[in-house]
Amino acid sequence: MIKLYPNTNIVTKEGILPLSEIKGERISAIKGYNKIKDFKMNGRQKMNKLELKNGYSITVSGEAKVLTPEGPKLIQDLQPNDYVMHISEGIKVLPKKVQVNWLNNLNNNYMPIKVPSLLTEDLCLWLGMVASKGYFKEDNGVVGFKIISKEMGKLFFDLTFKVFKIEPIIYEEKRTKAKYYYIVSKNVVRFLKQSLGSSAKIKKVPSFLLTAPLEEQLKFIQGLTLDGFVDNKKLIVYGGSSKSFSDFVAIVLRNAGYLIYQQLKTKGDKKYYHTRIQYKTEYAYPFKPLEEGKIVKIEEDCFVRVGPLIKLLKDKKTVMKKSALETKIREDHKVSTREYFVKVKDNSIVTQKNVSFSLERDKGMVINSLLIFE
Repeated sequence: MIKLYPNTNIVTKEGILPLSEIKGERISAIKGYNKIKDFKMNGRQKMNKLELKNGYSITVSGEAKVLTPEGPKLIQDLQPNDYVMHISEGIKVLPKKVQVNWLNNLNNNYMPIKVPSLLTEDLCLWLGMVASKGYFKEDNGVVGFKIISKEMGKLFFDLTFKVFKIEPIIYEEKRTKAKYYYIVSKNVVRFLKQSLGSSAKIKKVPSFLLTAPLEEQLKFIQGLTLDGFVDNKKLIVYGGSSKSFSDFVAIVLRNAGYLIYQQLKTKGDKKYYHTRIQYKTEYAYPFKPLEEGKIVKIEEDCFVRVGPLIKLLKDKKTVMKKSALETKIREDHKVSTREYFVKVKDNSIVTQKNVSFSLERDKGMVINSLLIFE
């Protein structure tokens, strides 16, 4: 059986769900999809906290296995600088209309603006732009967006009209000459506070977005790229102070077929969480930032094919070609068109509550692109 932290996020056909909420949903597996069963809540037990050099970490039972270039290996036996296998998941959420679940209250509103009842790509993009370069105030019901360029200003104006059927007002700050678009609606402000949180440090991902189709999740992330930048010809998709945003961007883009690095940066007492696109696989879903200046060529010509997906052979023979594995793309990565290997940064023992479960078939599952099996 596998043991995991109950709040471990897993990509399923129904969206991104914490392990504790999965009840028969189809999850990404070694071949197609799998189901987990025989749930059991456990008390505090010794677990392994596995940290990889791409910024991903997972707390899991040491008896679980991962695939390495040498074949299957127990997690408890992994050492720093060992390679473990990741896989581009490519699991798409079932097409559906997602309810926003917001009760409009238009009493005492200067502008009686309703929040749409169904999630759309336009609303997701608008939310991402507000989360990155926008603001909202509870006392006067103002929702504003800083006009960082003529193109972004027009996009925000058009989206606001499409989503809320109202034209935003333009305002210029006298001291800085900065220009903003804004609307006034306490109903929308309450919606934003519940969905995104009330300050930059505790920003959260809207709960309805976790179970949205990949296309709508990527639209929200596209809006967040206004908080990103280009560094050393690599796109920092998100570079803000919200860890929940950084983690959400990472799990969605990994699921879309991109190789993602996460880094914690500090400046004085401030923390910034960077989520960077490193490479993409053949299975990568189309994605680009909003601003033309941030569009960089994602290196596609640096992949090496390392053969078909490693199969769980009973004799544990490795089916990878050593010559291909010896080709390094980057110190911490060995990459193919679907499978790639990442170096272990640390493997430590922690004690915490967990959920144990088994798998219906294949004995394998994919968690944020990390391939784990019984």
